[in-house]
Amino acid sequence: MDLLAEVRARLAAGLSDEKRQQITRLLASGVIHTEVGEDGKKTAKVLVTYRFPCVVETCTGTGSSGNYTTVRRVIELPVGRQKVAVG
Repeated sequence: MDLLAEVRARLAAGLSDEKRQQITRLLASGVIHTEVGEDGKKTAKVLVTYRFPCVVETCTGTGSSGNYTTVRRVIELPVGRQKVAVG
């Protein structure tokens, strides 16, 4: 709870890129899974896990362990020579 309050205060005051990266590393992680199908095409997905301090109880299907709630999201990644739209 104290960490969350401190993060909010620092965000309001402005953070350097290095500090933002440190906070992100503490609260989120990603694992990339790649596969090659029988047709030879590659697929890639990233499983992103967000970790939040428990401040309220929810019924959203998220996991809860100790003082933290985790939310997982799977994101399809482009592979090969595809152009990726940024924005």
